[in-house]
Amino acid sequence: MDEVHSSIIWRWLLLSYNIGTSGSGNTRGSGMVDTILDGSGNYQTRFVNTDDYRAQEFPNGSVTTAATYYLRIHKS
Repeated sequence: MDEVHSSIIWRWLLLSYNIGTSGSGNTRGSGMVDTILDGSGNYQTRFVNTDDYRAQEFPNGSVTTAATYYLRIHKS
C-alpha cells in the first residue's frame, strides 16, 4: 500500500471518545446512571467486653440519581 492510501485509511480509522454527562459525538449504548443514597447512614455498635468492641455502618436512604454518563464516539 502506498503512502497516500495509508494516510487516507489512517485518517478514516482515527476515532476518539469521551464519557461524560455532555459532549460532542454520537451516543453509543444507554446511559450509565450514577446513584447515591440520601440517608446519613445507620451506625451500629456492640460492646461485648473491654477487649471486644464492634461497630458497623449500614447505608440507608432512598436512591437518588446523581448524574447519567454517556459514551460518545466521533471521528477526529
